[in-house]
Amino acid sequence: MLTSECPDCGKVRAIYRGIVRRCRSCANKKKALTTTRIPVSERFLAKVRKTSSCWIWTASRLLAGYGKMSIRGCRESLAHRISYMLFVGKIPSGLQVLHRCDRPECVNPGHLFLGTQADNLSDCIAKGRSHHAKGERIRNAILNSEAIRIIRSTPRRYGSQVALANQFKCSVRAINAVLTGRTWSHIK
Repeated sequence: MLTSECPDCGKVRAIYRGIVRRCRSCANKKKALTTTRIPVSERFLAKVRKTSSCWIWTASRLLAGYGKMSIRGCRESLAHRISYMLFVGKIPSGLQVLHRCDRPECVNPGHLFLGTQADNLSDCIAKGRSHHAKGERIRNAILNSEAIRIIRSTPRRYGSQVALANQFKCSVRAINAVLTGRTWSHIK
């Protein structure tokens, strides 16, 4: 949590949304609540934990792991884009900020570079992180090609999908997707 001193009496108080305010007693004395803004770079670095290689975003994140931060009370921006703008320079329109380290929570400007959407997709595919990856090339795949062959060769009868799901420790839906060819269609 960021803290600051009251500009009048020196009492320490929490900072809310990057705004330093007088404490209540001083504000009441002055009859006006004046504000001063903390620089974006200072707010940004307060939310970063630097490791030996990556700078890890410790504040709020999207579900995909990318950091987010609001600037000047406006819409939220992605933390790695803010990092690039603060430490490298402007982002031309039509370009994205890509990661060399493949960690969405990393905001180290040395790990960031500009590229198009096509560059991002080709980088993703080359590093095996793509949704276009099939079968065992998907990082969190539970089944493998041998299991698929066993599942498909098992006779279909009432309750067999439940038994297969228990045997391979996956969901009945996953077994059904294999049997109907919605997934693992590249395995015969």
